Amino acid sequence: MKLPDNNTFCVAPWFQIRNENDGSKRVCCGITSKYPKSVEQEPLEFLNSADNIELKKKLHNGTKANACGNCWHAEDHGRISLRQKLNGVLTNNSSSIDKTWIDSYFRHKTDFTSEGVLMADIKMGNTCNYACVMCVPEDSSMIYNDWHKKPNAFFIKEKLKKDPGYLDRIKNTGYRNQKYRQYVRNILSNKKLKYLKLLGGEPLLDKRLLTELRSLPEQQKQKLSLYIVTNGSKDLLATKEYLGNFKSIMFTISLEGTSRVQDYARYGSNWSTVSANIVNFKKLFPSDVIIHTTLQTTTILGLKDLAEWAKKYKLSLSMGLCQRPDYLSFLSLPDAVREQVKKSLVEAKIIISQKTVGDEEGWPIEKIINIMEQTQFDPTQYKKFLDYIIWYENGKNIPNLKDIFPLLFIDKYQ
Repeated sequence: MKLPDNNTFCVAPWFQIRNENDGSKRVCCGITSKYPKSVEQEPLEFLNSADNIELKKKLHNGTKANACGNCWHAEDHGRISLRQKLNGVLTNNSSSIDKTWIDSYFRHKTDFTSEGVLMADIKMGNTCNYACVMCVPEDSSMIYNDWHKKPNAFFIKEKLKKDPGYLDRIKNTGYRNQKYRQYVRNILSNKKLKYLKLLGGEPLLDKRLLTELRSLPEQQKQKLSLYIVTNGSKDLLATKEYLGNFKSIMFTISLEGTSRVQDYARYGSNWSTVSANIVNFKKLFPSDVIIHTTLQTTTILGLKDLAEWAKKYKLSLSMGLCQRPDYLSFLSLPDAVREQVKKSLVEAKIIISQKTVGDEEGWPIEKIINIMEQTQFDPTQYKKFLDYIIWYENGKNIPNLKDIFPLLFIDKYQ
């Protein structure tokens, strides 16, 4: 077998498993190919399925597989792609592949079968104590309940018309499901596992998996890196102490702003509690926590304040861009608001360019501005945005978005 083409090769289809809360399986979060009934298929069986072997062959031989378009798009636009990040994580070489590691592995390979799972993304189900403005039922039990309580919204009707069984299908997924728990145990029993990512819902709400991780043999724990994506509502120091001595434990905290912007966009959040959890952890483990924000219509005007807060506590800040649903994307951002948004982004960039925080792990601000300028305002999506905000705020003890960012509300479209 020839050595892989480093311009397209990716470790994910060889060594990684990711399970989604809707019961499907993928090799990473960026790939568009999903496979149903994941818990009924053993991890290694999936990695060695016909479809996945075909994907391995393409990437190995220099072909840019269509399913991996998100990574090609990132690389074509000068960003570090998930492919490059994963290659670096597995081969311990930052954000690029360690050619020596890869060459030594493939020098003796004769086919495209995988021998074991080395990396796993485990979604714990939709159990969550937040109902975030941009979230969906499969990732939040509180949003799931909202859909049942307030079922007449346009987006609920649209989703259930396309997928009538959607809510029933996600009712008992993730770690609440006995088959899924056994599936995860099978992954954890693999002594070769090097990298484990936990996501939710909110992964720190269910102690069952945390207890199983704590109970792993010390020798195995010292070779395993944990990466936990959390909303920051639970005590990070207590969690790290409970889990014990892993090779590393990294927390990514999802924040949408500071103060009332955070508590609005992430309903259930208490800014005083969340910020204290982060700051207290940062003091003792300065390299083991980063902040991630997803820029969308309801929060983008608050980015500068979030950047200032991150700078104050020397926290790394990464950014994603909400592109779905359309009514929370730049399509719903009125022209009259865009100059102020651009100003806010530029001001945030000045803060972020200082070495206390950095956006190298996410979308560069210049790229975000460029996307906004190339995205034409759609009044239909703006009307949906307004309707959605009415639905979202209904029944919640939160300030109105109109009071937080009145600039977003344009009279002639209301």
